[in-house]
Amino acid sequence: MPDLDLQYISKFCASLHDLNLKGCISVTDVGISNLICNCMKLHSIVVCDTSFGKNSVLALCSGISSNYGNSLADDLGWNHNSLISNLQKLHIGGCKSVDETSLLELLSQTKMLKSLCLRDTRLVDHALHCFSGSSLEMLDISNIMVSAAALAYVVHGNPGLKCLNAISETVIMNILAYLRNLGVLALCYCLGDISMLSFSLSMQNLRKLRLERVTPRMTNNDLVILTQNCATLVELSLLGCKLLNSGQESLFVKYSHTLITVSLFSTVVSFLSEKSSLTTNLPMLRKISLDLCDASGGDFDIPD
Repeated sequence: MPDLDLQYISKFCASLHDLNLKGCISVTDVGISNLICNCMKLHSIVVCDTSFGKNSVLALCSGISSNYGNSLADDLGWNHNSLISNLQKLHIGGCKSVDETSLLELLSQTKMLKSLCLRDTRLVDHALHCFSGSSLEMLDISNIMVSAAALAYVVHGNPGLKCLNAISETVIMNILAYLRNLGVLALCYCLGDISMLSFSLSMQNLRKLRLERVTPRMTNNDLVILTQNCATLVELSLLGCKLLNSGQESLFVKYSHTLITVSLFSTVVSFLSEKSSLTTNLPMLRKISLDLCDASGGDFDIPD
C-alpha cells in the first residue's frame, strides 16, 4: 500500500474510526501523518512495524500544549483539537522511527487510552513516568529497556489493567542463543505469553528448568520438543500447563537416568494411575510435587 492509497482513504473516509496499517512497510511517515490530520475521528490506530515516526506524532499531538517545554506540536503551530487526547487504542510496536522525545510527547497527552503497544520501541523510564492515562486494559512493553519502578508507576495508575506483556520470545531466544553453557533457567510469573518456539534451540547443558505461569499453551507435542532439546535435565518444574494430558508419562522416560526432581503444579496429571506412574518410569526420582493437580484416578502408585 503506497502513500497514494492513504490519500484516497483520507479523502473519502474522513469519518474513519479505526485505522490498521500493521506491517505496511511501503507507506511513509509523512503519508501516515497526512492521513491522521484528515481523519480526526480516529479512536483506534494500529501501525506496528511501519514508518510511523515524528511527523505522525506531531499530527496526533497537534493543538495540545505540552507541560515539558518546547512542545513538538506547539512548534508546528497547529491549533485544531488534538486526536491523541481522545484516542482509545494506539499500537506502535516496532516503530523505530519514534524517538524518545516523541514518545514522551505521546505518553504525556494520552488520557483515554485503553490499549497501548510499545514493544520494540525507544521507550525510557521518563516517558513511562509521564504517562497520563488511567484507563489502560492492555499494555505491551515487551523487548524494551525500562525499570520495574517505571512499570509499577503505570500499573498502579491503571487498576483496570487486564493484559500486561513485559517479556518477549525474542528476549528468551537471544538468551538461549548466546548463553550456550546455561545450566539453570527459571521463568516464573513473567509478564508475557511465551510459546514453545522460544525453546526450539538445543540446550544440552541445561540442568534445571522452571516454567511457572509462562507457558499456559504447552501441549504434549511441545513437551516432546522440550525433552529433545533439554535432554540432560535433573530438575523440571511446570506450573499452569493445563493443556498437558494423558500420554505424557512416556515423555518422561527420556529422563529415566537423569531426572531427580519433578514439580507439576496446576497441571493435568491424569496419567498417574496404578498402571502408569512417574515414579516407575523415573528410577532416579527423589522428589515429586503435585500441588493443585487434576488427578483423575485419585490413587497414586508409589513403589517402595
